[in-house]
Amino acid sequence: MCLRSLLRSILRKLLKDLERCRRAQAFNDYPQTVFYAQQCVEKCAKALLEIKRRVVYIYGSELITTESLALQGGEEVRKDIAEKALLLAERVVEVTRNYLRERGIVQG
Repeated sequence: MCLRSLLRSILRKLLKDLERCRRAQAFNDYPQTVFYAQQCVEKCAKALLEIKRRVVYIYGSELITTESLALQGGEEVRKDIAEKALLLAERVVEVTRNYLRERGIVQG
């Protein structure tokens, strides 16, 4: 698979994760909101690393995790935490999408 196709595939997948994140938020499913926000951000990072042709081995995730964002001291995932996760994921997606657009990898 060529780099351009790979990046387009990653973008499609991360946009699906963002939609799942929004749906989970709409149903007040805060743990799933945070989970899909994390998945989305991880795919954004992967796309940006791929375009720079960097090989990275990831063991676990430290981008946005339920542990670091929500479960401090065993807390439940609250609405405000889920809202923040969704907002951050949307911002990261927009940065990634603009970056790929500027390089002619995706359109629109």
